[in-house]
Amino acid sequence: GETSIGQQQRTALARAIVARPAALLADEPTSHQDAGSAALVWRALDAACAEGTACLVATHDESAALHADRVWRIEDGHVLG
Repeated sequence: GETSIGQQQRTALARAIVARPAALLADEPTSHQDAGSAALVWRALDAACAEGTACLVATHDESAALHADRVWRIEDGHVLG
């Protein structure tokens, strides 16, 4: 009860990454982050991917595309590659 939602998000991401999973699904990982914390989140996800974790990120944050190898968009219920 004494931590912010952003702190809780970062903690959950750290717990997921430290386990070195084969795949990681992140749903809106920067939704409750300020710009500086969001940059830390993207660096952590980039590092996890560089170490072999497949990362799938669902987000409305357009800046996520800068970190992606592939981007799919969903418009009117259709997946656009």
